[in-house]
Amino acid sequence: MKVLICSIIGLFLSATCVFAENASTLSYLNRWPSKSSHVIVKIADYVFHGDGETITVYNTKTDPDLTPVSRVRIRLTPASGLSGQQASGTEGISGMFYDGDLLYVACGNEGLQIYDVPADPADFSETDRVGGYIVEKEDSRAIVRDVVAAGNYAYIGYYRLSNQGYDSGIQAIDVSDPTHPVLAGETEFPQSFAELKRVESLTIAGNYVYATDMYNGLVVFDIAVPSTPVIEAVFYISSAMDVSVSGVYAYVAAVYGVAVVNIDPANFTDDVDVLSSVATCQYNDSQTKAFTVAADGNYAYIGDLDLGLVILDISDPESINNNSVIGQYDTDAQGVYSLYLDDTAGKNIYIGDCRKGLQKIDVTDPANTALLADVKNTGTPADADDVYVDTATSYVFTVDDDASSGEIKEGLRIFFAIVSEDYVSFLLKGFFPTDGEATSLYFYDGLIYLADGSGGLKIINPGLPEKSAEVVNPSLTAGLAIADGNVNGVFVKKDDDTHTYAYLAAGSGGLKVIDVSDPATPVLVGEIAGADVYDARKVDVKGDFAFVADGDNGIKTVNIADKTAPVLADTYYVGDSDDLDDIPGCAGDVSVVGTLIYGAFNNEGLHVIEAANPYELVKVAQYAATPYDSVKGVFAARSDENEGVDLIWLANGTMLDENMGFFTEPSTVPPQRIGGYHTSGDVKDVFVSSDFAFLADGAGGFQALIVNDYQSDYDDSWEDNVVPVDTHREKNSGCFIQASATDLRDGILGLFSSRR
Repeated sequence: MKVLICSIIGLFLSATCVFAENASTLSYLNRWPSKSSHVIVKIADYVFHGDGETITVYNTKTDPDLTPVSRVRIRLTPASGLSGQQASGTEGISGMFYDGDLLYVACGNEGLQIYDVPADPADFSETDRVGGYIVEKEDSRAIVRDVVAAGNYAYIGYYRLSNQGYDSGIQAIDVSDPTHPVLAGETEFPQSFAELKRVESLTIAGNYVYATDMYNGLVVFDIAVPSTPVIEAVFYISSAMDVSVSGVYAYVAAVYGVAVVNIDPANFTDDVDVLSSVATCQYNDSQTKAFTVAADGNYAYIGDLDLGLVILDISDPESINNNSVIGQYDTDAQGVYSLYLDDTAGKNIYIGDCRKGLQKIDVTDPANTALLADVKNTGTPADADDVYVDTATSYVFTVDDDASSGEIKEGLRIFFAIVSEDYVSFLLKGFFPTDGEATSLYFYDGLIYLADGSGGLKIINPGLPEKSAEVVNPSLTAGLAIADGNVNGVFVKKDDDTHTYAYLAAGSGGLKVIDVSDPATPVLVGEIAGADVYDARKVDVKGDFAFVADGDNGIKTVNIADKTAPVLADTYYVGDSDDLDDIPGCAGDVSVVGTLIYGAFNNEGLHVIEAANPYELVKVAQYAATPYDSVKGVFAARSDENEGVDLIWLANGTMLDENMGFFTEPSTVPPQRIGGYHTSGDVKDVFVSSDFAFLADGAGGFQALIVNDYQSDYDDSWEDNVVPVDTHREKNSGCFIQASATDLRDGILGLFSSRR
């Protein structure tokens, strides 16, 4: 019983079971958008924030509340005949740099995109894109991870997956004519690095570009001749994610600590110098997760994946140690992936994080940090409120709930999942804006049925291309307005050979039954509302019954045998009272397996209800131990290995240390917690197939996890100057995983069982 894990990213394999008898954990595979370092820049009084595929502009002078004034989505380009796995689509914006009125944007395998920023940045729009450059290697696109620029040259850090692992390096791009950027020179990372080479971030200072490599460390490039980067020095360290230069020191954020390296050019020789750290810091009892760093004067500002913003005293750079922390801001600020230090108004710092998207922090007094502004949920572009995987095509669909007007709209995102023995990635293939609050979706027979809140039901053709290398072309097939409620949930089921129905949880409008046999003309054929169902949040359907999470009104079973006249069968309230004024729980989600209903009852946790007779619902179990005394989302499925066991995934919708849990429900005992996971966002919904869980993680985007008992090989003791050459590791798994041949080019995910 084994599973292979490939380094930090993980290894995606075909699974034949989903039941773990041993203690298990949920291990990270990948996420979208991919975490990045340099995705905030400030231009005059405006902050440009790259989040997902979107650049959002905020006027920080006239609007202290960070309300977006403009939003631009990066361009997705045709595949140009490339057959490689990295074709059209993007893993998200991973770097931005402003120089000489030009905004350079690193867009993953969509390459480098260049924008001429208008005199009034509030007018920034798609029409300001003046040029683009895609890195093509052999028969595939490389990933452009970060960008810096000086004068007529932009420097991009790229990596690509090859048969030997990751190749990586930097390219010098002549941008003297930004409408036609041209490759001027290229230098690959040194041969002394391990087989896997992956650039993470770039920093430019003077005549040098500093590049971090996730697996190997720091590379210093001399760009005295701008078109010809030359390797000047290297610093070996594992998990190097970001670097900042202040004076003659480079500060390397290497996940498990911060290293200080003397990079004084006066010490460089004619050979490639091997540098050593002069000081290191592992704060928080060596539980450091440093992801990004900005050093200035006496302080280094660290973006930590768990602890938010951490401030170090670096007044004596060669004396920093584990006790150098003098300040922190962690209120709703975990998963910090980007920092921008703004000196124009005292000392403010903008952080990009997975909790609120963008926050502005006062660090004038590092020991007493304070929130100045945040974008709140409605301003975060890359939210994920629901996720659905179509296992037959490898496409992934997510929605988020921005209700906005004009051009700043949110809605549906469409991804393609690339999977091989050594790689898993999600490429954004297209976007479809909606005018409501997109919170839930269902994929059926090639169409997306989207619960769009006040916008009603949207039926969307995703426009999936014949070749996965191309972008998608989504279009609206039909829409159906719901006058008496907001559509919060949707379930689609074929009733017979000729009729297909969509069941809508429509809030105060109750449960709606929509005939979608002809998707172009959806027709309301039946409903149950009023005193029977009047706060419908989510719906699941099995046979002739719909199971509705009806908010404070509990869970309802509804007989839908006659679609034109649904009839209430029974109601399950939390507690012993039938008095609606005395109900402590709120049913927000429901998942049905066999004859058991699994209900997410918010502050009453998970309830398990026997529905063998839908007219007589009986509670059989409950789980409400901390932190699952609050449950917002639930997904349940029958084990493929043991028919007597159900598997349950709970999302508590919080920012606690464990906000995602994996449980089993054997028929003879209450739900048993098997493992848990801490995301950087607030998990709102879960999609599960086989051993894989896909999480809609709010402002943290969406994540893919695998159920196993994998534990990290990293020790608490942190060593520098070590090249991590053994990146492929084998661990025991809590469930049986069997590797299958996977098409490296098309990334077919033919390993899942259906969701519903």
